[in-house]
Amino acid sequence: MTAYQYSTRAPYKIKITLDFQGKNITANGNLYSYNTISFAVNHNDNTVKLYLPNETIIECDNSQELENFIKTNLKKERFAFIKVAGIKYGIIFPIVLIIIAGFYATYELFLPKLSKTIAMDIPKEHAYSIGKDTLEVLDKEYLIPSDLPIEHQNHLKMKLQAQMKHLKGLPKIKIIFRSSKDLGANAFALPNGTVVLLDDLVHLSSNDNELFTVVAHEIGHVYHRHALRQLIQSSVLYIGYIFLVGDVTSLTTIAGLLPVVLIQQHYSKEFELEADRYAYNLTKAHKIDPNNFIAILQKIKKSHKKDQTNKHYYLSSHPSIEERIKIFTH
Repeated sequence: MTAYQYSTRAPYKIKITLDFQGKNITANGNLYSYNTISFAVNHNDNTVKLYLPNETIIECDNSQELENFIKTNLKKERFAFIKVAGIKYGIIFPIVLIIIAGFYATYELFLPKLSKTIAMDIPKEHAYSIGKDTLEVLDKEYLIPSDLPIEHQNHLKMKLQAQMKHLKGLPKIKIIFRSSKDLGANAFALPNGTVVLLDDLVHLSSNDNELFTVVAHEIGHVYHRHALRQLIQSSVLYIGYIFLVGDVTSLTTIAGLLPVVLIQQHYSKEFELEADRYAYNLTKAHKIDPNNFIAILQKIKKSHKKDQTNKHYYLSSHPSIEERIKIFTH
């Protein structure tokens, strides 16, 4: 069939003959494989442009012969990009498995280490700002003011904050109390060192030492910057941007996800056990019986068994309660 050929370097057109042979096209004496050609159809004037690999462009009418050539080879060459690379069909699936394994290894090994590096490099003032903004969202969307008598709140604040006063590598610890109709006996810590204790958790405790162990666990999350690390790991695509530009302060643009991360208690098994180990060491340093933590955990577990609909509870992390108890009994 008759066609016109030109290139990006030489825009003048020359008249040529176009022949179709199996999966090849012969144009002006040159042979081109279907795999190396791109097609663009102009439906307004029913013409087709063929883009060849040497910056050559061919224009021709959209004939039945050309349509048959494209349809026939489209069915045959679905994996042509693989064949062009010299790969046989028989090893496609092993390659796919290798790629999947690579993504898994990246997520399980590389991402946690990178997220830790980024989280630890975030300036304290930014961590404070993120914590402050997170509390505002929690108060607006999830929490209500505490019903505990103000005297009881002040007593616990003074005692617990005094016990945490001289801890190193941490922002100033602040204990606050809130209530919730949905979250049950719960507690969580913000990146700025604020530890939120919910009323139901306080009601479950038999003494101040049980609450101390819970606060110690939450401070473990603050010390290891688990909230920020979990936030980064939950934003896999954005972490690539942070890594490339080297601007760790850019994390503030995704900090709005942190309230959900905290409420859902989606800490990894590693993070929970790391916080437990921190709590155990802090408990021992204050000469408090570690069994207080075991006691409060068992009470929390029992209380949440009564409410099977409550998904946001303190023991919803990956480690089993038995696994966590082992840390406090070794």
